[in-house]
Amino acid sequence: MSCLGRAYAILLVTFLAVSSLTMVESASAQTIPKPTVPEFSIVPVGPSFDIPPTYLFNPRTGLFDANDGYHIQYSTVNIIIKNQPFSNQSNNEEFFYNVRIRPHNYPDSYWRELFSAGADGYPVQTLSNYTTIPFAVEGSQALGPVIPTGAVTDIQVEAMIGHVGRNNTMIPYPYPYVFFGETSGWSSTQTVTLPPKSAFTASPSPSPSIPEFSWLTVLILLFFIPIVLGAIKKRRITPQAIREMFDFPMTFEPHDHKTKPMPPTCMHKA
Repeated sequence: MSCLGRAYAILLVTFLAVSSLTMVESASAQTIPKPTVPEFSIVPVGPSFDIPPTYLFNPRTGLFDANDGYHIQYSTVNIIIKNQPFSNQSNNEEFFYNVRIRPHNYPDSYWRELFSAGADGYPVQTLSNYTTIPFAVEGSQALGPVIPTGAVTDIQVEAMIGHVGRNNTMIPYPYPYVFFGETSGWSSTQTVTLPPKSAFTASPSPSPSIPEFSWLTVLILLFFIPIVLGAIKKRRITPQAIREMFDFPMTFEPHDHKTKPMPPTCMHKA
């Protein structure tokens, strides 16, 4: 066989191989069902929390820069999605969700998807009736995407059936992760309104409790106090006896009384 014939044979084999792969991928794609547009609700939840003020020394000015503290009513926004029937026909296909947000009524160019094929991937549909996707609230100092406070936010959800893998037709290397499969398209827009941050207020410290005396104790004290005071005045009860009577430590520190000599008495002779 001539060199030209071998070249044609190699081209033919390559063409048949590519065509076979294309047909297999097309057939595989046809077996993936298209999910319906998801139904969901948005629920802000607590607990509320406080961020106390902080003070940082500024070496340039020699003063302390104050960062005012604040109070936030909600800490999390839960997106609760109604699950759809799904049977995993192969080990590679999964049911995912994606979420995107934007400031209320802003142009479409402001939509920002909160998940991607890379990094942590997409949330997977749970086996229960609903899938809950929590998002932290701005100011909670949590990592990841957050929902802004003091604003109205538009939210949309998309259902996805397929798998995540590297696309070796894209550059640069290493090839990026992409989603392969079917999507439902984005849902209708729902909004969530979060109250703004409020001023931080320190909780008052609890006042110390004052012990309460029963009426019987008060009567006993009223009866014995005049007797004890009278006896002490007449020097009939010593401090040791008082200490033994009430059974509590009671010390008297003796004072250093120095005896001063009496001045000489002048004797006048008659």
